[in-house]
Amino acid sequence: MTSNENGADEDLLAGLVDLVDEKDSGIGAPPAAESANGGTRRRVPLETYLELAAHRDQLDDSAATLRAKLLEALDKVADAEGDLAIAETKRRAVMAGVVDDAALHDDVAAVVAREDVAKRGRALVRAGRSVEALERRLARVDDELAAAVDQVDQVEPNLETEVSAEAPADLFDSVYAFVPNFLAIVYARPIGSQITGFRWCSTWWEHPEAVSRLEALWKAFETLRQDPTTGAAVWWRDFADPTMSALCSPDGPFKQCSDQDHKLSADLPTKEAPRGLIHP
Repeated sequence: MTSNENGADEDLLAGLVDLVDEKDSGIGAPPAAESANGGTRRRVPLETYLELAAHRDQLDDSAATLRAKLLEALDKVADAEGDLAIAETKRRAVMAGVVDDAALHDDVAAVVAREDVAKRGRALVRAGRSVEALERRLARVDDELAAAVDQVDQVEPNLETEVSAEAPADLFDSVYAFVPNFLAIVYARPIGSQITGFRWCSTWWEHPEAVSRLEALWKAFETLRQDPTTGAAVWWRDFADPTMSALCSPDGPFKQCSDQDHKLSADLPTKEAPRGLIHP
């Protein structure tokens, strides 16, 4: 083995050792997340807040995974350093003639030892490059995580019910506009017919039962008209027909009224309830 070859091996080993020495003992430690800026937290929709929090948690998981891989890569670097040290010790022993291996000639043993050192050195370099790549990826993820944490810290979920649009205004201001401008038109019937027995009173608003029933019918109309599919059908079937049948029947509140005459029915007779029932 020539002195030039010895010098080349020494240079390779020194370069590898320098590469390892440059690694910071604190590799893999996440940077401290910046605290909130202390300003007023901006309120955002709950869905947006949950998306931000999920993104933060995903980045946190990614950073943890990268740190685990980085620690594994550092272990490989340490293993490679140990293998390199062993190989270098063997090489020096062969070069010094300490190892007496009858199967190998001195020159062959020296070549094998030198190649072993080179192989271990290449493994160490690859491990070092893997560490550097993981460090760069981890730094990017940590930056993104810090930004996500800061973004979540600056907002708070708006838990109040959000109305995407204002409820549409009623078509009629009151039942007193609904009856003459809509119901009386779409529910026209012959009054006092001998065939149908239909009863109606033009001063319907003086009948308490009529006001109560027709106001309920009007409110149902304003709600169901917002349904463009079956709203009208439901209103007629479940509200208009039953209400008008009860209100305009021969035994209804308009029984004693006609188109020329108006007469209120007497209230149902009642007696005062015992005091114990009113104030238990």
